[in-house]
Amino acid sequence: MMESCTEVLRVTAAIVSAFQTAADTLELIKDRKEKAKRRKEKEVEELWEIGILHKSLVEVLFFSKIPTKLSSESQLTIAGWSEMSQALRE
Repeated sequence: MMESCTEVLRVTAAIVSAFQTAADTLELIKDRKEKAKRRKEKEVEELWEIGILHKSLVEVLFFSKIPTKLSSESQLTIAGWSEMSQALRE
């Protein structure tokens, strides 16, 4: 009788341990997903802010009456911002 009680306790302990491990693993997965979601939301927000800045800069450059001559490097930068702004709108 004593042996069967010991065996029942071992099996019960193993089951409890398995459920605790599963619960801990699930919590870890949820935390990682939440961190990834927050990181993604932050990246989207930063891109949106960059798009607003780009739009403002384009308006100033193209609608300003002040003549502006841009270097080829600046033109490439503006082209890159345009592409990013277009991607944000899609």
